[in-house]
Amino acid sequence: MTRGAPGLKRLDSRGRGDEPRGVLCLTWLVLSAAASQAPGATPPAAAGPAGPARALELPPIPLARLLDKLEPRQAARAVAPELGAAGVAPGLEPGALEQPAGWAAWRGALTATLDGARPEASARLALTALEQGRMRDAWRHLELAAADPALAAALLPRFLPGVARGTALDTGGFPAALPDGVVLRPALPPPLSAPTPGDAQRPERRAMRVSGLAIGAAVVELKVAVELEGVQIEVAHLSGGAARVALVLPRAEEFATATEYVDWYKQETVGAPLTIELEPGAEPHVLFARFEPKDLRWPTRLPEELPRALAEHGLVLLAADEAGERERLGALARELSIPALGIAARCETAGARTGGGLVVDLSVAATRADKFAWLVSAIERYASERAIRR
Repeated sequence: MTRGAPGLKRLDSRGRGDEPRGVLCLTWLVLSAAASQAPGATPPAAAGPAGPARALELPPIPLARLLDKLEPRQAARAVAPELGAAGVAPGLEPGALEQPAGWAAWRGALTATLDGARPEASARLALTALEQGRMRDAWRHLELAAADPALAAALLPRFLPGVARGTALDTGGFPAALPDGVVLRPALPPPLSAPTPGDAQRPERRAMRVSGLAIGAAVVELKVAVELEGVQIEVAHLSGGAARVALVLPRAEEFATATEYVDWYKQETVGAPLTIELEPGAEPHVLFARFEPKDLRWPTRLPEELPRALAEHGLVLLAADEAGERERLGALARELSIPALGIAARCETAGARTGGGLVVDLSVAATRADKFAWLVSAIERYASERAIRR
């Protein structure tokens, strides 16, 4: 792990320089403040310091080609009333995925996509995947939602730079000027290819970048990269005054995080916001999360995808024999029952099994969230395959 690691060369403030290996980037330049006040343009929600033109770069994926058509003056629209109003970053309400109603909304969105393109439904699925940390699924749903440019403009800031639900948005897929001390949670860069069996433990190097981002009195550049040893965020001060920002390093689904660093100093925490001070003329700050193999302490081995015979035997969520836990998972099982896919789900405990079925053991608290996220991802892939065959 060194500052000059391959694929981590910093772009300068004009958007030129050596690009990360494997990143043939999409770039669109957003007009300056004077142009944004042209007749018919939607003014930004908040004014930021003047600085370099804004730009966003993604790897060479189909989504990048779709976003190439996103106009700099494109305003964001609301996904759904409960996900936030127009002009602010959408997102699930806090605790939504702990309640059956949140999964009922997910089920409705997933069912809607079976009948063809539904950008609003795909947008909700993208936000759900983002909340669960299912980055590959989140980018896939964003690609489908981006068929509606106004939805793309609303969703993009949630991925990069990673603003929170309710953050004021500017036009063209950028947030409005962010306050000093803002906490950002950027996503991992989108994958370049579909996962290959056997390659789950080999990271795919890729990167994305946003430039001209206004934070407090500063204009900054933020780059997120996946490298062979871990995830890296590089933040450079481009112009303006001093500012403070806190960043949460994104977690890779295939790996655990061993340690985190700020400017190569080891941190005591993992997964917490890391605060940096941005000063004019200072060197870029580097945040790094080192990979380690994921400890799959699961009672049973789960398949890579749902078997086609699922409809014959059903889906079983195995709950801990604790007060309230069976009732909670029982309510979730009802929302995971999707007649259009032939999926019937039920909840049981280890001591009260009633029959066969695909069993997903959610009785261990330490592995419950990851395994449930896998289950949701597998159901979404199953639905996608069914929709293609229709």
